[in-house]
Amino acid sequence: MSKDLLEILKDFELEKTENLANKLSRELFQKIFEYAKNLRKKNFKNKLYSCAILSIKTGNCKADCKFCSQSRLSKAKINIHPLLDWEDIEKALSWAQKNNIKRFSFVSSGISPTKEELKKISSFIEKAKIFFPSLKICASLGILKKDELKLLKDSGLDRYHNNLETSKEYYKYISSLPWEEKFKTICFAKEVGLEVCSGGIFGIGETLKDVISLAETIKEIADGVPINFLVPIKGTPFENKKPLNFLSGILILSILRLLLPDKNLLIAGGRQIVFKNENYLLASLVSGIMFGNYLTTQGKSLEEDKFLFYLFDII
Repeated sequence: MSKDLLEILKDFELEKTENLANKLSRELFQKIFEYAKNLRKKNFKNKLYSCAILSIKTGNCKADCKFCSQSRLSKAKINIHPLLDWEDIEKALSWAQKNNIKRFSFVSSGISPTKEELKKISSFIEKAKIFFPSLKICASLGILKKDELKLLKDSGLDRYHNNLETSKEYYKYISSLPWEEKFKTICFAKEVGLEVCSGGIFGIGETLKDVISLAETIKEIADGVPINFLVPIKGTPFENKKPLNFLSGILILSILRLLLPDKNLLIAGGRQIVFKNENYLLASLVSGIMFGNYLTTQGKSLEEDKFLFYLFDII
Protein backbone atom coordinates (compact mmCIF):
# COMPACT_ATOMS: atom_id res chain seq x y z
CA MET A 1 0.00 0.00 0.00
CA SER A 2 2.80 2.41 0.92
CA LYS A 3 4.57 1.72 -2.40
CA ASP A 4 1.31 2.23 -4.29
CA LEU A 5 0.77 5.62 -2.67
CA LEU A 6 4.35 6.67 -3.39
CA GLU A 7 3.93 5.68 -7.03
CA ILE A 8 0.81 7.83 -7.27
CA LEU A 9 2.67 10.75 -5.67
CA LYS A 10 5.31 10.64 -8.40
CA ASP A 11 2.79 12.36 -10.64
CA PHE A 12 3.09 15.37 -8.32
CA GLU A 13 6.90 15.44 -7.95
CA LEU A 14 7.35 18.86 -9.50
CA GLU A 15 4.71 20.53 -7.33
CA LYS A 16 6.00 22.82 -4.61
CA THR A 17 5.11 21.51 -1.18
CA GLU A 18 3.25 24.74 -0.39
CA ASN A 19 0.75 23.87 -3.15
CA LEU A 20 0.73 20.11 -2.87
CA ALA A 21 -2.19 19.69 -0.44
CA ASN A 22 -4.45 21.60 -2.82
CA LYS A 23 -3.45 19.40 -5.77
CA LEU A 24 -4.40 16.09 -4.17
CA SER A 25 -7.93 14.78 -4.00
CA ARG A 26 -9.48 14.56 -0.55
CA GLU A 27 -9.55 10.78 -0.89
CA LEU A 28 -5.84 10.54 -1.69
CA PHE A 29 -4.94 12.93 1.12
CA GLN A 30 -6.92 10.82 3.57
CA LYS A 31 -5.30 7.59 2.38
CA ILE A 32 -1.80 9.02 2.79
CA PHE A 33 -2.60 10.38 6.24
CA GLU A 34 -4.22 7.19 7.52
CA TYR A 35 -1.51 4.93 6.18
CA ALA A 36 1.18 7.15 7.69
CA LYS A 37 -0.56 7.00 11.09
CA ASN A 38 -0.66 3.22 10.90
CA LEU A 39 3.06 3.06 10.08
CA ARG A 40 3.88 5.26 13.05
CA LYS A 41 1.77 3.09 15.36
CA LYS A 42 3.25 -0.13 14.00
CA ASN A 43 6.89 0.97 14.37
CA PHE A 44 6.76 3.08 17.53
CA LYS A 45 3.59 2.05 19.38
CA ASN A 46 3.16 4.47 22.31
CA LYS A 47 6.77 5.70 22.38
CA LEU A 48 7.69 9.34 21.93
CA TYR A 49 11.33 10.43 21.78
CA SER A 50 12.14 13.67 23.57
CA CYS A 51 14.94 16.18 23.17
CA ALA A 52 15.88 19.77 23.89
CA ILE A 53 18.64 22.02 22.61
CA LEU A 54 20.74 24.92 23.81
CA SER A 55 22.46 27.48 21.60
CA ILE A 56 25.85 27.47 23.31
CA LYS A 57 27.14 30.04 20.80
CA THR A 58 24.82 32.34 18.84
CA GLY A 59 25.24 34.54 15.77
CA ASN A 60 28.12 35.83 13.63
CA CYS A 61 28.03 32.84 11.26
CA LYS A 62 29.95 33.31 8.01
CA ALA A 63 27.59 31.04 6.08
CA ASP A 64 24.81 32.57 3.98
CA CYS A 65 21.82 30.31 4.67
CA LYS A 66 18.83 32.40 3.63
CA PHE A 67 16.45 31.02 6.25
CA CYS A 68 18.79 31.53 9.21
CA SER A 69 18.82 34.54 11.53
CA GLN A 70 22.46 33.86 12.44
CA SER A 71 23.93 33.97 8.92
CA ARG A 72 26.02 36.78 7.49
CA LEU A 73 23.07 37.81 5.29
CA SER A 74 20.78 38.29 8.26
CA LYS A 75 19.94 41.62 9.83
CA ALA A 76 17.66 40.03 12.41
CA LYS A 77 17.89 41.26 15.97
CA ILE A 78 19.11 38.30 17.98
CA ASN A 79 21.03 37.79 21.20
CA ILE A 80 24.55 37.27 19.85
CA HIS A 81 26.98 35.69 22.31
CA PRO A 82 30.23 33.69 22.29
CA LEU A 83 30.58 30.21 23.75
CA LEU A 84 28.69 29.95 27.04
CA ASP A 85 30.31 29.06 30.33
CA TRP A 86 29.67 25.69 31.97
CA GLU A 87 27.41 27.29 34.60
CA ASP A 88 24.88 28.34 31.95
CA ILE A 89 25.01 24.97 30.25
CA GLU A 90 24.59 23.18 33.58
CA LYS A 91 21.35 25.08 34.25
CA ALA A 92 19.90 23.99 30.91
CA LEU A 93 20.92 20.36 31.45
CA SER A 94 19.38 20.44 34.91
CA TRP A 95 16.11 21.77 33.44
CA ALA A 96 16.02 18.93 30.90
CA GLN A 97 16.71 16.22 33.45
CA LYS A 98 14.18 17.62 35.90
CA ASN A 99 11.48 17.60 33.21
CA ASN A 100 12.12 14.03 32.08
CA ILE A 101 13.60 14.98 28.71
CA LYS A 102 15.95 12.23 27.60
CA ARG A 103 18.22 13.81 25.00
CA PHE A 104 19.99 17.17 25.01
CA SER A 105 22.00 18.84 22.25
CA PHE A 106 24.69 21.52 22.32
CA VAL A 107 24.27 23.72 19.23
CA SER A 108 26.94 26.18 18.12
CA SER A 109 26.70 28.76 15.34
CA GLY A 110 29.35 28.97 12.64
CA ILE A 111 30.54 26.81 9.77
CA SER A 112 33.01 25.01 12.05
CA PRO A 113 34.28 25.59 15.61
CA THR A 114 37.83 26.73 16.30
CA LYS A 115 40.24 24.27 17.91
CA GLU A 116 39.87 26.11 21.23
CA GLU A 117 36.07 26.02 21.01
CA LEU A 118 36.10 22.33 20.18
CA LYS A 119 38.31 21.63 23.18
CA LYS A 120 35.92 23.51 25.47
CA ILE A 121 32.89 21.77 24.02
CA SER A 122 34.49 18.36 24.52
CA SER A 123 35.01 19.26 28.19
CA PHE A 124 31.33 20.29 28.42
CA ILE A 125 30.36 16.88 27.07
CA GLU A 126 32.57 15.11 29.61
CA LYS A 127 30.99 17.08 32.47
CA ALA A 128 27.48 16.50 31.14
CA LYS A 129 28.01 12.74 31.08
CA ILE A 130 29.34 12.80 34.66
CA PHE A 131 26.74 15.07 36.28
CA PHE A 132 23.71 14.19 34.14
CA PRO A 133 24.10 10.46 33.39
CA SER A 134 20.41 10.01 32.49
CA LEU A 135 20.75 12.33 29.49
CA LYS A 136 21.90 11.32 26.03
CA ILE A 137 24.19 14.10 24.82
CA CYS A 138 24.20 15.37 21.24
CA ALA A 139 26.05 18.15 19.43
CA SER A 140 25.47 20.26 16.34
CA LEU A 141 28.70 22.09 15.55
CA GLY A 142 28.72 22.34 11.76
CA ILE A 143 31.28 20.78 9.45
CA LEU A 144 33.88 18.65 11.25
CA LYS A 145 36.76 16.38 10.33
CA LYS A 146 36.87 12.74 11.27
CA ASP A 147 39.47 13.20 14.02
CA GLU A 148 37.41 16.04 15.53
CA LEU A 149 34.35 13.83 15.67
CA LYS A 150 36.45 11.07 17.23
CA LEU A 151 37.48 13.54 19.96
CA LEU A 152 33.82 14.26 20.70
CA LYS A 153 33.00 10.54 20.71
CA ASP A 154 35.84 9.87 23.16
CA SER A 155 34.49 12.68 25.36
CA GLY A 156 31.19 10.83 25.66
CA LEU A 157 29.10 12.28 22.85
CA ASP A 158 26.22 9.99 21.86
CA ARG A 159 24.95 11.57 18.66
CA TYR A 160 26.05 14.16 16.10
CA HIS A 161 23.60 16.40 14.27
CA ASN A 162 23.93 18.12 10.91
CA ASN A 163 20.84 18.84 8.83
CA LEU A 164 21.20 18.47 5.07
CA GLU A 165 18.17 20.84 4.93
CA THR A 166 16.88 19.81 1.48
CA SER A 167 17.85 17.87 -1.62
CA LYS A 168 21.37 18.20 -2.99
CA GLU A 169 19.84 19.65 -6.16
CA TYR A 170 17.87 22.41 -4.42
CA TYR A 171 20.39 23.27 -1.70
CA LYS A 172 22.25 25.79 -3.88
CA TYR A 173 19.15 28.02 -3.86
CA ILE A 174 19.22 28.42 -0.09
CA SER A 175 22.96 28.46 0.74
CA SER A 176 26.41 28.41 -0.82
CA LEU A 177 27.76 26.21 1.99
CA PRO A 178 29.01 22.99 0.33
CA TRP A 179 26.29 20.36 0.67
CA GLU A 180 28.93 17.66 0.07
CA GLU A 181 30.90 18.81 3.13
CA LYS A 182 27.81 18.51 5.29
CA PHE A 183 27.14 15.02 3.99
CA LYS A 184 30.79 14.04 4.49
CA THR A 185 30.59 15.18 8.12
CA ILE A 186 27.59 12.92 8.71
CA CYS A 187 29.43 9.98 7.17
CA PHE A 188 32.49 10.65 9.33
CA ALA A 189 30.29 10.76 12.44
CA LYS A 190 28.88 7.36 11.57
CA GLU A 191 32.34 5.97 10.90
CA VAL A 192 33.64 6.91 14.36
CA GLY A 193 30.68 5.20 16.01
CA LEU A 194 28.34 8.11 16.68
CA GLU A 195 24.63 8.03 16.08
CA VAL A 196 23.52 10.57 13.47
CA CYS A 197 20.69 13.08 13.38
CA SER A 198 20.02 14.68 9.99
CA GLY A 199 16.85 16.13 8.53
CA GLY A 200 15.65 19.24 6.82
CA ILE A 201 13.61 22.41 6.68
CA PHE A 202 10.39 22.68 4.69
CA GLY A 203 8.50 25.62 3.28
CA ILE A 204 11.56 27.12 1.58
CA GLY A 205 10.30 26.64 -1.96
CA GLU A 206 11.14 22.94 -2.34
CA THR A 207 9.16 20.52 -4.50
CA LEU A 208 7.93 17.07 -3.59
CA LYS A 209 10.86 15.72 -5.62
CA ASP A 210 13.25 17.52 -3.24
CA VAL A 211 11.50 15.96 -0.23
CA ILE A 212 11.84 12.49 -1.75
CA SER A 213 15.50 13.09 -2.66
CA LEU A 214 16.35 14.21 0.88
CA ALA A 215 14.60 11.21 2.39
CA GLU A 216 16.44 8.81 0.08
CA THR A 217 19.79 10.41 1.00
CA ILE A 218 19.36 10.10 4.76
CA LYS A 219 17.46 6.81 4.79
CA GLU A 220 20.51 4.60 5.27
CA ILE A 221 22.53 6.88 7.53
CA ALA A 222 20.29 8.89 9.89
CA ASP A 223 19.11 7.52 13.22
CA GLY A 224 16.99 10.59 13.90
CA VAL A 225 15.37 12.93 11.37
CA PRO A 226 14.61 16.44 12.64
CA ILE A 227 11.79 18.11 10.71
CA ASN A 228 11.74 21.90 10.71
CA PHE A 229 9.28 24.26 9.07
CA LEU A 230 10.32 27.72 7.97
CA VAL A 231 9.63 30.51 10.40
CA PRO A 232 10.08 33.69 8.32
CA ILE A 233 12.27 35.87 10.52
CA LYS A 234 12.38 39.61 9.92
CA GLY A 235 15.81 40.62 8.67
CA THR A 236 16.51 37.38 6.81
CA PRO A 237 16.27 36.92 3.02
CA PHE A 238 13.23 34.69 3.58
CA GLU A 239 11.38 37.18 5.79
CA ASN A 240 8.56 37.62 3.25
CA LYS A 241 7.88 33.94 2.64
CA LYS A 242 4.60 32.66 4.06
CA PRO A 243 4.75 29.81 6.56
CA LEU A 244 3.23 26.57 5.31
CA ASN A 245 -0.38 26.08 6.27
CA PHE A 246 -1.63 23.28 8.49
CA LEU A 247 -2.71 20.91 5.70
CA SER A 248 0.62 21.27 3.88
CA GLY A 249 2.48 20.55 7.11
CA ILE A 250 0.44 17.43 7.83
CA LEU A 251 0.92 16.20 4.28
CA ILE A 252 4.71 16.62 4.43
CA LEU A 253 4.86 14.72 7.73
CA SER A 254 2.68 11.97 6.27
CA ILE A 255 4.80 11.62 3.14
CA LEU A 256 8.01 11.55 5.17
CA ARG A 257 6.52 8.76 7.30
CA LEU A 258 5.74 6.79 4.12
CA LEU A 259 9.29 7.33 2.88
CA LEU A 260 10.96 6.68 6.26
CA PRO A 261 8.59 4.30 8.06
CA ASP A 262 10.92 3.19 10.84
CA LYS A 263 12.93 6.38 11.37
CA ASN A 264 12.47 8.66 14.35
CA LEU A 265 10.86 11.69 12.75
CA LEU A 266 11.39 14.50 15.23
CA ILE A 267 9.28 17.63 14.93
CA ALA A 268 11.31 20.71 15.78
CA GLY A 269 11.37 24.34 14.63
CA GLY A 270 8.19 25.84 13.24
CA ARG A 271 5.67 23.50 14.84
CA GLN A 272 4.30 26.36 16.94
CA ILE A 273 3.59 28.31 13.72
CA VAL A 274 2.37 25.61 11.34
CA PHE A 275 0.54 23.32 13.77
CA LYS A 276 -0.52 25.67 16.57
CA ASN A 277 -2.01 23.44 19.29
CA GLU A 278 -2.38 20.21 17.35
CA ASN A 279 0.28 18.40 19.37
CA TYR A 280 -1.60 15.15 19.74
CA LEU A 281 -2.32 14.98 16.02
CA LEU A 282 1.39 15.60 15.34
CA ALA A 283 2.36 12.76 17.64
CA SER A 284 0.23 10.39 15.57
CA LEU A 285 2.69 10.91 12.69
CA VAL A 286 6.04 11.86 14.20
CA SER A 287 7.81 9.80 16.86
CA GLY A 288 9.78 12.57 18.53
CA ILE A 289 9.29 16.14 19.71
CA MET A 290 11.80 18.87 20.52
CA PHE A 291 10.67 20.52 23.72
CA GLY A 292 11.43 24.07 24.85
CA ASN A 293 12.86 26.87 22.72
CA TYR A 294 14.87 26.61 19.52
CA LEU A 295 17.96 28.57 18.52
CA THR A 296 16.69 32.11 18.03
CA THR A 297 12.94 31.47 17.97
CA GLN A 298 10.66 30.63 20.85
CA GLY A 299 8.99 27.25 21.03
CA LYS A 300 6.10 26.13 23.20
CA SER A 301 6.28 26.31 26.95
CA LEU A 302 6.73 22.93 28.57
CA GLU A 303 3.43 23.49 30.33
CA GLU A 304 1.65 23.45 26.94
CA ASP A 305 3.32 20.16 26.07
CA LYS A 306 3.00 18.54 29.48
CA PHE A 307 -0.02 16.41 28.59
CA LEU A 308 2.12 14.50 26.08
CA PHE A 309 4.11 13.13 29.02
CA TYR A 310 0.91 11.55 30.34
CA LEU A 311 -0.25 10.13 27.02
CA PHE A 312 3.04 8.69 25.73
CA ASP A 313 5.97 6.69 27.00
CA ILE A 314 8.70 9.35 26.80
CA ILE A 315 12.06 7.90 25.78
